[in-house]
Amino acid sequence: MTVTPSTIPAVSKHVPWNKGKIVGAKPPLRPKHVWSIRTKLQIEGRTVSA
Repeated sequence: MTVTPSTIPAVSKHVPWNKGKIVGAKPPLRPKHVWSIRTKLQIEGRTVSA
């Protein structure tokens, strides 16, 4: 008889990149965060007209 390899998968030691992190949708930016980003972009001269 021939010996077939076992069907039990080998144990992987790979750790997921997001193990222990909170996953899912993030809360929306607050107005003060938007203004902070906009101001920093204006100072750098990288504003985008909306």
